[in-house]
Order: sequence, then C-alpha cells, then structure tokens
Amino acid sequence: MLIAASAIPALADPFEDAVAKFANDDFSDTDDAVGEIATSGNAQAFAIISALQEGRLLADPDSKKVFATGADGKGLDAATGAPVATVPDSAVAVRLNNRLRRTIEAALGGLTLMSPDPARRIQAAQSVFKTHDAAML
Repeated sequence: MLIAASAIPALADPFEDAVAKFANDDFSDTDDAVGEIATSGNAQAFAIISALQEGRLLADPDSKKVFATGADGKGLDAATGAPVATVPDSAVAVRLNNRLRRTIEAALGGLTLMSPDPARRIQAAQSVFKTHDAAML
C-alpha cells in the first residue's frame, strides 16, 4: 500500500501554479494569472493583484519564484504571504501593458464587491462597470 501511494505524483496547487505564471514574463500568461487568481477565492488574491497594480510584485526569472514587497519594503512569498529573508537581486517587477492594467482594475473591483464596507462595494461596482469586462460580473 505504501509503495502505491508513493508512486502517485503530488497534485499541484492551481493557485500556486497561477502565481508562478507571473515569472514567465509574458503578457498573455500574466493576463491568465490575474483571471485565475481573481476567481480562486484564495485569501491572498487581493494582495497579489494589488501588488501587481502598484509595481510591488516581483518575479525572479532564475528561480521562477514570485515575491511581493510590503509597504515596509520587506519581501513576502506572493503565493503564501509569508515573509522571506531576502528577495533575490535578480527579481524584477512584473511588466504590465494597458490591457493588463484594465484587467487588473476589473479584477480588483470584482474582489472588493463583497467588502463589508458599503462605500468600498460601490467603488468596486463602479470599477467593474467602467472596465466593461463581462467576465468579472
């Protein structure tokens, strides 16, 4: 029984797979990652997409790891939110284009529609409708 169990490969975490796409330095992969993360239901989704919008999401092309920097400048593992000792010097900000900026705005709007703060929900709804992205409705 133990032998059979060890032969089964570990299942990949879809959320972590989506976060890893940011390290590919490809606009299409980044777009896919934003959509997958926004609809994942993961507690880290808003923080990751906010960091991307603010230029605080960094990808290391060597290790394919993705990091976010906090307001204090300290590094975090983007997928888990756990602090990291250091962010590699080779890590660079994930690149954006105008299409991605619109996608990010819609994703953040969708993620905040469930906020307990009524003013924030209104702002989120306006953001979603402004981008005209039916997928986020």
